[in-house]
Amino acid sequence: MCIETAEAKLERVSGLYYSITFFVLFIYFCFCKWFVLFIVPCTLTHLCFID
Repeated sequence: MCIETAEAKLERVSGLYYSITFFVLFIYFCFCKWFVLFIVPCTLTHLCFID
């Protein structure tokens, strides 16, 4: 009984860990996409205007 609950708990914890990791990666890649689409062109145009 004790071993079974420990295994179930471990499965729940690793499932939660994988969900959090996936969520963080999802946010990170979305942020990178917006970063590349907006911030990089803005930076390039500002650099061009400065030159």
